[in-house]
Amino acid sequence: MTGKPLLTYILLKYIIPLVGLVQGKGLKSSLGKLGLDVKTPTDIKILSNDIRMLIENFEGLISSVEKSEPIVWAEWSVTWELIRSFGVQPVCPERAILFGLGVNKNYGIKFLEESEKMGYSNETCSCQKGAIGAYMLGQLPQPALLVASSHPCDSGVSIYQTLQYLTGAPLYVLDTPYWRTESDLKYHAGVFRGLIEFCEDHLGRKFDWDRFTAAIEEMNRANYYLRETCEMGRAVPLPYYIRKLDAMWFSQKESPGTSLATQNAKMIYDKAKKNFDKGKGVAKKEKIRVIWWDVPVGFADISSWMTEQYGAVVIADYIGLHLMDQIDTSSRESILEGVARAHIYHGMTRQCHGPAEFVTAELETLINEYSPDCFMFSRHVGCKHNWAIGKIIRDVCRRTGLPSLFLTTDIFDPRLASRQQIKQEISEFFKAEGLA
Repeated sequence: MTGKPLLTYILLKYIIPLVGLVQGKGLKSSLGKLGLDVKTPTDIKILSNDIRMLIENFEGLISSVEKSEPIVWAEWSVTWELIRSFGVQPVCPERAILFGLGVNKNYGIKFLEESEKMGYSNETCSCQKGAIGAYMLGQLPQPALLVASSHPCDSGVSIYQTLQYLTGAPLYVLDTPYWRTESDLKYHAGVFRGLIEFCEDHLGRKFDWDRFTAAIEEMNRANYYLRETCEMGRAVPLPYYIRKLDAMWFSQKESPGTSLATQNAKMIYDKAKKNFDKGKGVAKKEKIRVIWWDVPVGFADISSWMTEQYGAVVIADYIGLHLMDQIDTSSRESILEGVARAHIYHGMTRQCHGPAEFVTAELETLINEYSPDCFMFSRHVGCKHNWAIGKIIRDVCRRTGLPSLFLTTDIFDPRLASRQQIKQEISEFFKAEGLA
């Protein structure tokens, strides 16, 4: 970023698309599309912070490799700040497929094909398959330790055993309780205490409680703004873009407890509050309100396309609905219990563990309080827990009279359903239901 948000805004919004028209569709697609998500100079500031956090993570990784410092692979559901409090660099191996797709669609598919050569089926989650393929192709550094979670992903549980076998690194699995009672949370806090002891033993380093406490306090500030923003999602028209909240899901995992993440959360909140107070929505004319069940498609920006093409806004999805409570930092015990609760209530973990009632209760709240016009279920092929609950979800939609579309996608693998196929199915659904 240039350090001058207004100039960057003009560049992305107007100049680059014009260059794309001159140079051809390729440049227009790769550069001009970036401008489609730039609505104001504030968006540039948020994007700039996102890029800075990403760069800082890569710089930390490069420095660790160059200095032969230990690197810890942490599954997507594991907060990085706990790992960073040992003075080591975390890596989320599942992110490899997103980076691969971001560089080039075919480059990301190479990761998947490499894991499939080893025997992993098409039905295994492409997120974890991408991690295996990236490691085998030398695109992930050797880990000193692996940290995973027993929920929510069956594919993750099985593939982290494979990653342990391939890398030879010790593995710690956070055992997530089935229920959410106080005794369950205390048990889960003990599991996190066990993780700290495990890392101390294998890394030969002491856990920095002061650093961890300061990071949690910073996370509390960010989570306050995010939760308040999502509360405004009940308003019609919708005052925020779901993509910004989706991006914060990644920030709260990979850059938690940082001032940049908090700055972004506050800017998102301030912009949403300004729109809310004016009764203004993010769509030029809001026509359709969509509940998107599961995480967004990783290789295509479907939500922005729906907004531009049909005036359809996504009011909530798995990771863009932030419902994190404040963590009590008065004692180490209260911090661990708060972190345990945050792990269970974090987006995607929250909807994919425990009894079916956990899922239906959240969905019914969205139906009753967020004024949706329709429901879309991406049914990512690797999410077996989501496929298992499909009939129950259909029944909720039928009982409440909510039109529903059950897609069949792989959110990281366009070979199953391409961007164009997904768009066509959504278009046909809107027209069939009289929404467009």
